Amino acid sequence: TFQTCGAYGSNAAQHLLTKWYEAEELLDLLAEGSLRIAYDCAPKRFRAQFLCALSRAAAAEAARNDSCVRGGWQTTLAQFPEIGLWRDMLDRLRCRVLLGDGKDMGDEDKDALLNKMARDDASDSV
Repeated sequence: TFQTCGAYGSNAAQHLLTKWYEAEELLDLLAEGSLRIAYDCAPKRFRAQFLCALSRAAAAEAARNDSCVRGGWQTTLAQFPEIGLWRDMLDRLRCRVLLGDGKDMGDEDKDALLNKMARDDASDSV
């Protein structure tokens, strides 16, 4: 793992996390145009991984700070509008998996499940 690898030192993971959450410079790097150009030139599979990682980083920060994120995220998310599409696809997939075709459930059951999912998403969203 990262933390046990001798090349990075014993406390590098904690230092990186501290730098990520307390300094703006790493987040500002994500909002630069050069990173967007690199993203556009990357193979599709790497673009998807990058979007997923960015989405998860934003969600982790929101979960850590009571659904609030730093202002730098607005610029970063504007630089990568595909993240919104990614989240929409995940939400639809989640609904499809949980609800299935919906023939086995009554309307009240569907509504209750969708309301629960909406509450869960509100607590996880950015």
